[in-house]
Amino acid sequence: MDPFARLGLAPTASPDEVKSAYRAAARRLHPDVGGDEQAFQELTAAFDEALGYASGTRPNPYLPDDQHRLYVSSYDRHAHSPAPPSGWWGPRLFWILPVAGVIFMVSGATGRYFLPVWLGSMAVLGLVAWLTIRRGKGLAARRRG
Repeated sequence: MDPFARLGLAPTASPDEVKSAYRAAARRLHPDVGGDEQAFQELTAAFDEALGYASGTRPNPYLPDDQHRLYVSSYDRHAHSPAPPSGWWGPRLFWILPVAGVIFMVSGATGRYFLPVWLGSMAVLGLVAWLTIRRGKGLAARRRG
């Protein structure tokens, strides 16, 4: 098993972080305080291995390689991006700010017609947002009822 995962750390953890995580887990698992001796021995083995990788005395096989970075940057970016905010804003309206920014940039390319194009686009965006909120409230009421 991955020693960093056993300690609850990322593979890029520093030696101080490894020691701190080990001490915290050892307080719970030590046999003198009623912990399981086998689990404590596994924790100690994971600590020794992780400390060797973190201090640089051994090459760390758990660090992401170039193939992983390429995969994450091109195919799996959504898995590493932050989740949308929670509450009424997040699930239904997280898309509004990027769309409004695109509308503003596209409107700027219309030259002297900027203001009417921008106002019309924002009116349509506002209507869509209002309908989205209204629909979401109706769905929430139907789920409760």
